[in-house]
Amino acid sequence: MVPWIEKGPAGFDRFQHLVGQISIELDGDAARATAYFTNPMVSINPDGTEKLWEVGGYYHHDLVRTPNGWRSRGIVDDMVWTRGF
Repeated sequence: MVPWIEKGPAGFDRFQHLVGQISIELDGDAARATAYFTNPMVSINPDGTEKLWEVGGYYHHDLVRTPNGWRSRGIVDDMVWTRGF
C-alpha cells in the first residue's frame, strides 16, 4: 500500500488526508477497525486557478496482535463519494 500512497498524491499541488470516527471491534488477539476518511486534493490549472478534488469513505482494517504490537493483516478502501472528478 505504501508505494500506491506515495505515488497517488504526486499529481496534486496540495493534499490533506483526514481520518476519524474510528470504531473498533476487539476479539482477543484479533480486531476489526473501521475509520472514516476524507481526502481533499488541489491541482493548479494551466491558467493558475485551482481545482479541488475530494474523496471520502471508510477504511476497514483487519488487525492482529503480535509480540511487536498490533499489525494490519489487510485493509479495504471503501470509497463512498467523490467530488471534482
